[in-house]
Amino acid sequence: MSVRDKINAVFILQRFVRMSRFLLPSYLDLIGKKSLTKKEISRREKIKNVYDSFKASSETSVNLIDSNILELIKGLFALSKVDCDVKSTEVYKNFIIESDGLIKKWNKTILN
Repeated sequence: MSVRDKINAVFILQRFVRMSRFLLPSYLDLIGKKSLTKKEISRREKIKNVYDSFKASSETSVNLIDSNILELIKGLFALSKVDCDVKSTEVYKNFIIESDGLIKKWNKTILN
């Protein structure tokens, strides 16, 4: 992988993490609701499709940004399929801490 390819991969990974920081909590709220509007059902299915089609290796984030964030995202999404109270789990807490830390670091880098 060339340097340019690595830079592009990191950029894509950053966008995915930022997107996940917003989408996953929203998705967990939607799957926890008893009744949904048509718009909420559509939103839930669109978010589910994003993560169902996600195929990147968890090792990618370790190699590119020295973080297990992809493993946390995959674990959180998998857990959401079996547990409606995902927000109280360690996986969720670890995802929030790791993603917030990465985003803070990236924002700081952008400002410098």
